[in-house]
Amino acid sequence: MNSPIVYVDSDKKTMEHYRGYLADYFQVLPFTNPLECIQASRQEAYPVVVSKYNTRPINGVEFLHRLNELCPQTYKMLLINRKQPDLNIPGSFPVVEIDAFEQTGNSLIKQYLDKLYAENHNETGNGKNLPVIIGSHHSLMEQLRIARRISQYSEAALISGETGTGKDLITQYIHQLGSRSDGPFHVVNCAAINPSLFESEFFGHKKGSFTGAVETTRGHFYRANHGTLVLDEISEIDLGSQAKLLRAIENQEIYPVGVQKSIKTDVRILAVTNRDLYSLVRHGRFREDLYHRLNILNVHLPALRDRTDDLLILVRFFIQKFLRKYRRTGRVVLDPAIFYLLESLPFPGNVRELEHLIYKTLILKKSNNGNLDLEDFNAFIPTPAKSFVHSFSEKSLREHLLESEREKIVHCLDQCKYNISRAAEILGISRQNLQYRLKKLNICPVH
Repeated sequence: MNSPIVYVDSDKKTMEHYRGYLADYFQVLPFTNPLECIQASRQEAYPVVVSKYNTRPINGVEFLHRLNELCPQTYKMLLINRKQPDLNIPGSFPVVEIDAFEQTGNSLIKQYLDKLYAENHNETGNGKNLPVIIGSHHSLMEQLRIARRISQYSEAALISGETGTGKDLITQYIHQLGSRSDGPFHVVNCAAINPSLFESEFFGHKKGSFTGAVETTRGHFYRANHGTLVLDEISEIDLGSQAKLLRAIENQEIYPVGVQKSIKTDVRILAVTNRDLYSLVRHGRFREDLYHRLNILNVHLPALRDRTDDLLILVRFFIQKFLRKYRRTGRVVLDPAIFYLLESLPFPGNVRELEHLIYKTLILKKSNNGNLDLEDFNAFIPTPAKSFVHSFSEKSLREHLLESEREKIVHCLDQCKYNISRAAEILGISRQNLQYRLKKLNICPVH
């Protein structure tokens, strides 16, 4: 999905301000005239179009309805001021207050794009062949915002998070978005480096400089020159080698083994770890000066258990990825009870573990039909979680779904101080729909 997100705003004073909210996550194409956007859409179908209400020469509602006739598949969003009178807009596209745009608007767009990627089996993201990072939970969105910001600079960055959270994807994301995207992207597994060969591996060596040096070799720094050097499992480098690494990063020069003259380098360092480096510093197992040099900028990916709202789209994405890999046709129908089970699992391996679980279940499921239910997962879940299957059956699926829906709506209302319009925006439904659900679930709309 290489097309940009379109933003339409006739007010040049506010254009850059609100466009900036989108630019923190997506490639953005701005238009000040909605009619020009309609004309451009005849040549290219944009995946998402966001428009302010107060546009000229036609307002945002008329513009989006005209665009809908031309591009019905495009995801459309209207931005309004908080004091905007009720517009009685049909529910063909979401309406978001500008004050909630930064968080709510971007999350809704990300949800749509994730769904589009999953349905189209597309594994490249928005612009510059970015890797797909599935999820729209606010904790993940914040880290994507940070990653997009720091990609524009060459300072070292520390990418941290538990195993399986997608740190490798983030390093590719930062590299592809930055000015070094045309340069090399070189990954080193630091855990596999022999300490006695550290200088040779990282800085290179001259032929004959030591026993076994039968030819001149370029090191990792040289191979990553004018690009990005990813130091995976940085915590596994021994203390002596850490000092040599720090010197190379600080001075931006290396000394290949057997060579007396230094070589200048231009490398952007991304250090990756699933361990608490500062804890290692306190215990004397990691150099404090190197820690601070690498931790100038930091992206910390949240664990899957902290963003269970993303489970549905992740499961759908991995199912489609599996079907594509093995050239399967048809549709997989998911029992909603599966997600109650998945939410109860700790997932120490995070997103990677979830992907493997989906693959195992699809390969070894007993029935040949296109359904996935609790029984299909039973053989692959921890023993404590199996009690969930029994407890779940004590209530009907409908009861569980209604309880879950009620809890989510009440929590959202609390966050919004019972502002119905704001709650509807965050939940991604219309105000009328929310009012219907409040009545249906017997939720008092007044706090």
